[in-house]
Parts: sequence; C-alpha cells; structure tokens
Amino acid sequence: MRVCLVTTGQPSTNPRLVKEADACASAGWDVHVVAAHWADWATTFDRDLLASRPWRCTFVDWRRDQDPVLFWKSRVRHWLARRAAPYTRTPGIQAAALSRVGLELARAARRVRADLYIAHNLGALPAAATAAAAHGALLGFDAEDFHSGQFTAGGTSHQEQTVRAIEQAYLPSCAYVTAASDGIAAAYHASYGIALPTTVLNVFPRADRPAALR
Repeated sequence: MRVCLVTTGQPSTNPRLVKEADACASAGWDVHVVAAHWADWATTFDRDLLASRPWRCTFVDWRRDQDPVLFWKSRVRHWLARRAAPYTRTPGIQAAALSRVGLELARAARRVRADLYIAHNLGALPAAATAAAAHGALLGFDAEDFHSGQFTAGGTSHQEQTVRAIEQAYLPSCAYVTAASDGIAAAYHASYGIALPTTVLNVFPRADRPAALR
C-alpha cells in the first residue's frame, strides 16, 4: 500500500500528520509526505524529526531566499485569486485563494505515485484530490477542525465562501474522512451529507509523557 499525505504546513507543525504517517509506516505501508514551508522555526525541528522516521518527505519551499521566482509568482497569484474568488465558483480559483502554493503542492503530489492520497488540512485537499484523480487513486481527508464553522454565525465573508466552496467541491469525492472530535464529525456529516467521519482524538501514548511536570 502506497500512501501520500499532503499538508500546506511542515511536519513539525502538524502532529496529526506525523502520527498518521508513523501509523501507516508501522503497518508496513510505503509512506511519502508532501509539505510546504510554513515557519522558519520548524525547519530545524523537521530535520531532526525526519532523521528518525522511515517515511520520506518532499517540501515545496517558497521562501524568498530559497526560490525568489516562486515567492513572487505565488504571492501575485494568491492575491489575484482572493479577489476573483467572490465572483466565481471555479474550484481552481477557490483553491488558489485558499492556499498560496496549492498548485505547487498538487504538482509535487502528482509526482508521488500512491494508492491513497490524504489531505491534512483544507488548503491541501484540492492538491491531494488532483493527485488522486491523476493516478486513479483514493482520496482521504483529515478534518483537524470544522473549517467552515470557524466564522461568525450568519457571516458571509469572502474567506468563508471560499472555505465552503472547497468543502462542497471535494468532500463528497473522499473515500473517507477522519475528524479530530465527534462534534467536527457530526458537523461535516450534517453539512454535506457525507458518511459520518471516524473520530481520531488528539492524544498521545502514555509512554511519551514526561516523567515529571516541566
């Protein structure tokens, strides 16, 4: 079984992704993570984390000092997409409005041949869906939050419209969805009519707990 996990952040900023990658690898699956630069502080932590893991990771690094062309191209594209998003339902424009480097994540994920692509935040869902469609593979999504529920009740902001458009466009095509709580699972089930997501709580093994409070 080949699995590709996709995130708009870095492994060190996404413990749920790390736990799932570890679990899949321990089951004997071939695991590849596609991630994007998010924070400078996480770069050192990523180096140490990945050195101890059996799975591989490909980064989309759009920092100005690393790839100035991508830095400016993605910035302009993101700016234009956010302004165009309120006037169109085109999934590609909505995806570009949600994630600055979603297009690059999709290209990187497509280069990884897998049987299952799992998005680990909403911005990564279009990229994972694109790769899954390209390879005739399954698509999964881990709902770390109820993303369209993070806005003011009854609000109609452009960002909320974009989030709802992405959820509506891609969630029904997922083979399965996991959620960080029963409430998140119930909300997505009620909002989009998808199968009730399986809850995976944000907990860790007791063996990882420090011997004493720090």
